[in-house]
Amino acid sequence: MTQTAEPPRAVRLSDLLAVLPSIRIRPAADPAITSLTNDSRAVGPGALFVAVRGTRADGHTFIPQAVAQGAAAVVCQEAPAAAPECPIVIVQDARLALSALADRFHGCPTDTLTVTGITGTDGKTSTTEILRAILNTAGRPAGSVGTLGYCIGGRWTDSDLTTPDPIALHAAFARMAAAGMTHACMEVSSHSLIQHRVAHVDFRVAVLTNITRDHLDTHGTRADYARAKRILFEMLAPGAVAVLPAGGEFTEDFRASTAAEVLTYGMDGLADVTGRIVSLDMRGMELDVRTPFGACRVCTQLVGSFNCLNILAAAAAAFAHGIDGEAVREALAGFPGVPGRLERIHVPGRADLPAVCVDYAHTPAALQKVLGVLRPLVGGRLVCLIGCGGDRDTTKRPIMGDTAASMADVAVFTADNSRSERTEDIIAQMAAGVQRRDAEVHVEPDRRRAIRLAISLAGTPASMVALCGRGCERYQKMAGLNIPFDDREVARDIMQSMPVRRRLSA
Repeated sequence: MTQTAEPPRAVRLSDLLAVLPSIRIRPAADPAITSLTNDSRAVGPGALFVAVRGTRADGHTFIPQAVAQGAAAVVCQEAPAAAPECPIVIVQDARLALSALADRFHGCPTDTLTVTGITGTDGKTSTTEILRAILNTAGRPAGSVGTLGYCIGGRWTDSDLTTPDPIALHAAFARMAAAGMTHACMEVSSHSLIQHRVAHVDFRVAVLTNITRDHLDTHGTRADYARAKRILFEMLAPGAVAVLPAGGEFTEDFRASTAAEVLTYGMDGLADVTGRIVSLDMRGMELDVRTPFGACRVCTQLVGSFNCLNILAAAAAAFAHGIDGEAVREALAGFPGVPGRLERIHVPGRADLPAVCVDYAHTPAALQKVLGVLRPLVGGRLVCLIGCGGDRDTTKRPIMGDTAASMADVAVFTADNSRSERTEDIIAQMAAGVQRRDAEVHVEPDRRRAIRLAISLAGTPASMVALCGRGCERYQKMAGLNIPFDDREVARDIMQSMPVRRRLSA
């Protein structure tokens, strides 16, 4: 998503360029810069336009348009053939330059904010929001950036990307600082790391949740995917803290790559921060947490053993910030859960219907965890509705299909965000992976009809329907369109409209 940001005052070009190494500029001039953008359509008088080479378009192509619209200066990797009158700044890497310029443009906000970055395949959002709750409970006002959007002072703003581009990101940090925030928690995607979106964020703590199969369409192999994640830990300076999962496949590699102090977490007693499940059901769980700084018992509405690891990761990060167990205990006691993460859909007065929950599980490992958590808690049928995103890693589709068909009593294959692909083709790839011959699999490409079908197939109140893949996403991306669609709202509407099922009297 391209962004434009407006500063509170004009900034001289020379002041911005002071953060860029090895630049060439012609002609020499020092105009006042009143906006920064990498979107030529948003250029106006006083703008500094940064021409970035993207995967679908090359910003250099739009330099003439930007100049015609009044750009005060242009930053690019290659000078345009026809030299414009405004200054052209030549840099080696426009993406890196954009990150540095965005930070400088907004007054280097992470110099005053204490930033924690959370990366990993699954669990980033939950860990981020748990940590934000702990920080706020401890009297350290914190904002967050991630899949759910931006949270600044308790108010949410939507974002199209898990990790926004540098202009939007540093603008958000500046708003946090202006609102009195002292801390920021953010999800850091592998894409953002290789695209230098966070290259000029001063991370004080970095957390790794896990590394499982995802984004192989971009990275090629899990090893390359892990190397992309490792960049976050290579960025840490001495005095920072790296929070790593004890016994993780890549933990020792990450430990060796960072100059930071390392703190481990896990259910294994050998970790620095450990946990033991005391009780667990669909209403929540109790967890004993032990750290080098003391112990506490956490009671939370969160369910699922995988959420124990998210809690421990957040607790370890909190301890890295010097926060004690009492704040962790208090924060988790009042934590309502994360939208779209094993979120129950409640419809008052409809005890005749099966239970329905919504989860973001969109990778094989995440789907296995969700279904594994629900399986022992369901007295009736477990129905899993799942789709796979279009224009994304195709190799996980048959695995997702097989996981749903083998771990649930009933699987319903449907659309997710099909983007430019045909939903039917995606579903066919999912179905091709199903190995269980007696699996009950239903296909309904229309997601709304599929949700109704899944609830109908579940039948009794003892059954559970898991609507997986999209979480709290509010739009479905289909054939270039963003169509309003929220699994939670759709499921609630369908449940309210279904005829009441009467019990037969003896």
